[in-house]
Amino acid sequence: MQTLTRTLVAATALALTAGSATVVRAQAKTPDLSGTWDMDAAKSQFGPLPPPTKMSLTITQTGATAMKVTTVSTTAEGDQSVTSEYTIDGTPRDMKTSDGQAQTSAVKWDAGVLVVDTKMERQGAQIGLASRYALSPDGKLLTIDRHITTPMGDADMTIRFNKR
Repeated sequence: MQTLTRTLVAATALALTAGSATVVRAQAKTPDLSGTWDMDAAKSQFGPLPPPTKMSLTITQTGATAMKVTTVSTTAEGDQSVTSEYTIDGTPRDMKTSDGQAQTSAVKWDAGVLVVDTKMERQGAQIGLASRYALSPDGKLLTIDRHITTPMGDADMTIRFNKR
């Protein structure tokens, strides 16, 4: 149980990096998620999973079609840093993150919200993550709503980040 919990925490960190790909349809205005974002632990909800002590995202977005995301987190298991690069077009793509973990992610824009669907296998368990990245109108708050599917059950979380 503890090993699967650690796996889910690591998968969550990996999934936070899963946040991009190439536009399916033209948007009136595509939000620019670029910047460094610090987790607001008081406004975040991790459901049954243990929250990280600290987490930040560094996002570099190239227009509406590409994104690089680096997630740095501190948990009971130690510090982790994972970087992923994406094309935003809704096409499922196999990739490896900077720490060598394999996953398949499909990323697209939906009415100004970045939608990331990720599937991965960790320690023999199939894990699915459906994430929605929404930027506040003033561009200072990034909210990630995530639904996690595992063999042990589903979980929902909301992670809020303030722009540095």
